[in-house]
Amino acid sequence: MDAYNLTNGEHMTENRHLNVEVAKEQWHFQGVVMSDWVSVYDTAAAANAASIWRCPSLSTSTGRSFCRSSAATDRRSHHRR
Repeated sequence: MDAYNLTNGEHMTENRHLNVEVAKEQWHFQGVVMSDWVSVYDTAAAANAASIWRCPSLSTSTGRSFCRSSAATDRRSHHRR
């Protein structure tokens, strides 16, 4: 679960280096990366940083935007494989 804090000037939900490069690629983490309640500040950046679930729900307009961003990111990464 990503936190609210900034690390090296980036919100944890938007930190691709730690969420993808470190956790998923170096440590081979296969679990779900999710936000801590309302810690998503930029839905597209969070989706690109593998933060795939937004607490508390996806019923808000931000949540719907997040789902669209996540789907677009997934399609882009699928084509790179």
